[in-house]
Amino acid sequence: MLGSTRILRWLNIGLVLFYLLGDNSVAVAQQGSIEEAEALNHQVVDLYQQGRYEEAIPRAERALAIQEKALGPENPATASLLNNLAVLYHATGAYGQAEPLYKRVLAIYGKALGPEHPDTAMALNNLALQYQSTGAYGKAEPLYKRALAIREKALGPEHPDTARSFNNLALLRWAMGDVVAALPLFERGQAIEWKNAERFLRTGSESRKQAYLQQLRGQTSAVISFSLVLSGRRTTTLGLISVLQTKGRVLDAMLDSIGRLRQSVKPSGRTLLDKLTALAEQQSTLIHRGPGNFPADEYRRRLQELSSKQEQLETELSKRSAEFRQQVAPVTLAVVQAAIPKGAALVEWYRYEPFDPKAKNQQSRWGKPRYVAYVLRHEGEPGVVDVGDAESIEHLIHDFRTGLSNPTHTYVKDVAKELSDKLLKPLLPFLRNSERLLISPDGALNLFPVAALLDEQGRYLASKVGITYLTGGRDLLRFGLDSIAKDDAVVVADPDFGPTTALVAQAEPSVQPTRSLDLDRRGMQFKPLSGTAKEAVALQPLLKIKDGNLLTQAQATEARLKQLHGPRLLHIATHGFFLRDNELPAAVLKPVGFSQIQVAGPVGENPLLRSGLALAGANLRRSGDQDDGILTAAEVAQMDLRGTQLVVLSACETGVGDVQNGEGVYGLRRALVLAGTESQVTSLWKVADEATKDLMVDYYQRLLKGEGRSQALRNAQRTMMKSKDRSHPYYWAAFVPIGDWRPLAKSR
Repeated sequence: MLGSTRILRWLNIGLVLFYLLGDNSVAVAQQGSIEEAEALNHQVVDLYQQGRYEEAIPRAERALAIQEKALGPENPATASLLNNLAVLYHATGAYGQAEPLYKRVLAIYGKALGPEHPDTAMALNNLALQYQSTGAYGKAEPLYKRALAIREKALGPEHPDTARSFNNLALLRWAMGDVVAALPLFERGQAIEWKNAERFLRTGSESRKQAYLQQLRGQTSAVISFSLVLSGRRTTTLGLISVLQTKGRVLDAMLDSIGRLRQSVKPSGRTLLDKLTALAEQQSTLIHRGPGNFPADEYRRRLQELSSKQEQLETELSKRSAEFRQQVAPVTLAVVQAAIPKGAALVEWYRYEPFDPKAKNQQSRWGKPRYVAYVLRHEGEPGVVDVGDAESIEHLIHDFRTGLSNPTHTYVKDVAKELSDKLLKPLLPFLRNSERLLISPDGALNLFPVAALLDEQGRYLASKVGITYLTGGRDLLRFGLDSIAKDDAVVVADPDFGPTTALVAQAEPSVQPTRSLDLDRRGMQFKPLSGTAKEAVALQPLLKIKDGNLLTQAQATEARLKQLHGPRLLHIATHGFFLRDNELPAAVLKPVGFSQIQVAGPVGENPLLRSGLALAGANLRRSGDQDDGILTAAEVAQMDLRGTQLVVLSACETGVGDVQNGEGVYGLRRALVLAGTESQVTSLWKVADEATKDLMVDYYQRLLKGEGRSQALRNAQRTMMKSKDRSHPYYWAAFVPIGDWRPLAKSR
């Protein structure tokens, strides 16, 4: 956490000392009290993490009173509870009550653990933060510097706590108005943070990786805020690199997991990967637990030894695997810039919270969310624009999506003009003469097509430039890896969903038959889509689909899809769905043990379980012996689609899902990347059946002629927008290209 005072889960050090001294009767007598204090402190930590500081304070006071009586006022375990209470007072603005407690903590740690101990550095840092919050900058600076010196000596120059000290000094210098001095401090802290992140994010569960990154996102918002205060290449680069490093990192870490890397090396390399995994786990555990009972010199020696062994293994693995070499390569402005094609511009949008370094408390430190855009081209300086407040932009996006989703809505261009003025107009000085935009959206910007915005002449943007979507600019570094070019294509279309209920069969038709349906709380029912059958007939000779790879009617099953191993092309034409929170009971969707993401709400559905595709048997919830006919995004993520150059989801709402700031869309879009696909085409709303069939046929014809994966879609869309009956963006703008934009590699 930025400027963290680190609220602690204290260790029962005092109880251990009683046993070592042989005074078991004392230990037993105090056991009940200590257990009560520990339980109270767990509640304090939970309430603190929820921001419920006032509720936590009486529990912290009670836990401290018990601890002082049980173990004495000078015990380090007592000091940790003193620190927790001081943190809570500080968070509520009760600085007069917090300061003497911070001083007591520093005195106890200094006496019991020594003046060079990391916990003493933590106490110095917290007292400095206390002074900084009250504007006593002159008192804060020497304490921060002393804490930094201790951490560099005791923990090492690349420890996460050392990075925090650099960041805290940078924030202090910023608050003092010395932004020039703050810049190199931010740069040093950032370099340490992301070197650690590259290693920590290589192993462990997704939830653990999310928790680690959550600590860094506040720092990213602060760095962005700083980059907007001091103009210049170095500050803009600082902000842009922070965004490049943050966005999509959980997704990227899951994609580039050790399990996938094993496929890119020979058996001897897999042994090295196992050793690297074990070392990374040891280092992560050692860093997060702290020195504990280790002397400072021994703790640092162990960290350095693990780091040295890791570097040796990484060097050896880089020689054996291009994929691993790409993964461990540092993300620099020059590397990303070199990956941007000439004539293209990378637009990195980011939803951030403005940071005020002079604010006196946590509540006023962060402003209302805003959007920022960084622009980078193959040559030249990076640019940055503070686009505007998130709330007004997101209201416009909601109105825009409403207008796009129905061809009878004639006001869509008016809203497009407003949104274009907000999002694109400020960027025009950096986008001049761009032939392609590499769009990396964030927040709600993931959920609308940039192609339907307007240029300066009032034309749809798709008519002027090519557009490709990325989770983050770091995606560009993956596109250079050689793919396994196969010559097979698979088409899934017109599944036999089984009989529908009378209620669904008699429902009023919508504007046109759509490749989705309105899902209600009574259960999901799917009607046949005649256009998908026609689509399959048209695509089979065009793509030279083998009979065994054309899966329709009863053959369009979950089992057949799950058995695929990286076909060159995968086209799925069926009903797609995304259920928002609580639209169905959790029991309707079968659980799949993939992701540990927890979603708020009474039913607690995983968003990867609320997005998916309907296949054979879906209405009966029965397909074969084990499947239910509904392929969720969680199941897609477990498929083996490495080597698949393109997946087209010719269905509805396959590109929407839960938006996670900095991580893109949790749904089929995310699942397909996790499965290993190079690129995908997905939809943002319920699409028209016949129009979609025509668009897809045109798209594939262009692909087979050698047009790029994004360019072919753009040209097909431009053809449709010239049609009198289908010029409304409802018909052509729903589908968006994501990932590698280049032409399909020729099969070997």
